[in-house]
Amino acid sequence: MVCCVNEKWGLERGDDIHETGARHKSLEEHNRELHRENKSLEEELETKRRAVKGLTTMIENLTRRQEEIQSQIAELEAQQQESDSNKEDILRQIKFLNQTLTEIRINLREKRGRLDQVNQELDSLKSTYNAKLKGLDAIMKKDNVMINYINRDAEIILKASIFDQVLYEAVKICREIPEADTMAEDSFIDDRNNFRWKDVLSTGLRVFIAGIDGATGVAQVSGGGGTSNDMPWRDKDEDFLDWARRAMRYAHAKHYPGNRFKRSLSK
Repeated sequence: MVCCVNEKWGLERGDDIHETGARHKSLEEHNRELHRENKSLEEELETKRRAVKGLTTMIENLTRRQEEIQSQIAELEAQQQESDSNKEDILRQIKFLNQTLTEIRINLREKRGRLDQVNQELDSLKSTYNAKLKGLDAIMKKDNVMINYINRDAEIILKASIFDQVLYEAVKICREIPEADTMAEDSFIDDRNNFRWKDVLSTGLRVFIAGIDGATGVAQVSGGGGTSNDMPWRDKDEDFLDWARRAMRYAHAKHYPGNRFKRSLSK
């Protein structure tokens, strides 16, 4: 099937990387290569610009010389009409100037042709260079997105790493201070303090995974359970963290004694 698809689009199957020893390039390596390519293109562009400038100057000088010779020929022809003396000398000068004029015209034609060619090459290089710049800009934007994701993930990991300790310390405070225990009522701290935390976490995990998989039901769990009728739904594009919070709020409500303080599951 792969072979047929490749043939349809005029593609050939690549060599096995285990045989070629090829490896995927990292984003950093790709960036460095793009920068090197852009540097090389910039040097080529500068070379072509200098060539255009040089050819333009030569064409201007040749054009000016051509006009001067044409003017000299016109003056000699006028002298030839006005005087019968020195006709042979004037004819020799005219002949020499015409030969020079022919050489200049040939040279001009060559230089103009070369200038057109260099301008086309310059335009092509500019297009390639601009495309490379766009590619580099896209990669830089992708880098920034990746950095944001990495920072966000790092923050999540750091918070997760101390969550159990924070929860333990909060429970400890609640057990020592009655007012704090009252303030923590109907909260995750209350779940932890009254030994419901494992059940809440288990239900939250099941609901969260069900939402990711697109399922609508959740298995019965101790202390509360859940059905497709009362469990929350995850929107198609809902952020995982937002969905995780809703799943945990749902789990807390399901396991709270008598469901007396069931919280809103809206986002």
